[in-house]
Amino acid sequence: MRVTQSMMTRNYLKNLNTNLANLSESHEKISSGKKFTRSSENVAAAARALKVRDQLYTDKQYLSNIQNVQNRLSSAESNLSSINSILVSARDKMQKAMTDTSGNVRDILAQEIDSLRDEVLQFANAQFSDKYLFGGSNNAGAPFTKDAATGEILYNGVKVDDIQKNSDGSYYYYKTPADEASDIKTAVPENSDVYLDIGLGLNMNQNEVDPRSAFKVSFSGLDILGYGKDAKSGLSNNALNLLSDAVKTMSEQPMDSDKLSQISDLMKQKTENVMLNITDIGTKCNFLDKSAERLENDVFNLTKAQQDLEITNDASETIQWKMYNYAWMASLQYGAKVLPVSLMDFIR
Repeated sequence: MRVTQSMMTRNYLKNLNTNLANLSESHEKISSGKKFTRSSENVAAAARALKVRDQLYTDKQYLSNIQNVQNRLSSAESNLSSINSILVSARDKMQKAMTDTSGNVRDILAQEIDSLRDEVLQFANAQFSDKYLFGGSNNAGAPFTKDAATGEILYNGVKVDDIQKNSDGSYYYYKTPADEASDIKTAVPENSDVYLDIGLGLNMNQNEVDPRSAFKVSFSGLDILGYGKDAKSGLSNNALNLLSDAVKTMSEQPMDSDKLSQISDLMKQKTENVMLNITDIGTKCNFLDKSAERLENDVFNLTKAQQDLEITNDASETIQWKMYNYAWMASLQYGAKVLPVSLMDFIR
């Protein structure tokens, strides 16, 4: 095969441009810090990087959700602990009223319990991030309020003494006066469960979230402070109403000690129920801690995988750039020797 001067020139220019392109590409990697800036440069790595980015974004969102829930649970636990302390104190005052025959002492104790009831009401309407902690799905207004006429406690606008629960524990309901003789049950408004996706594989059953696939972040105040009436005594089964009943009973002359004793016993049950809810929150917090730890490990591993796929290794790429620069400089020097001489060189 005959090799001409033009062939040598074309090959030389081709190789020269290749070396220059390699040098430019290496320089771009070092200056941008990325192995590639366009997917077409490395299609396989780009596809893997997109999957890693998507999973990394999802895991970070799950982790953010968990941290938000942890703060919410911490606030709920703090408020429940305060409620528990107040209920214990109120019950102690009831016990003291049953043993102290002085009317003045009982009146003072009744006033103290009345103040404690207002404190419980305040904690029961506690908010976290502008959302009521113990109002179910209600964020429009305080879940626990007083009836203006009777002073009875309302939950989301319904008297707590009128509220009942299905035997299977599915939902709370009440009956209007017109529905008493029928099977019609009206659900307590704004008391639905609220769930948050924390990476458990969220599933929907028609329009409802599968409780096994998401984390429940709402609390119903009915679960905590009670609802309806006690079947045995006929007294209210709600802690706030019990405190009001205690104040009325202690203010009567003569005081009905048996009734106050029944109220005290029911108050003990409410206190134990609050403690059960605090324990439940502790269990949930432990679960969230484990989930957060798992997600933090996943985020760390995914971040490392993303860096391996996308981020330039400065030390390695600098050495590569030196090699490309050497090849480029050598090409320039070699070209000065292989390019054809000019006509003037022949004449000379």
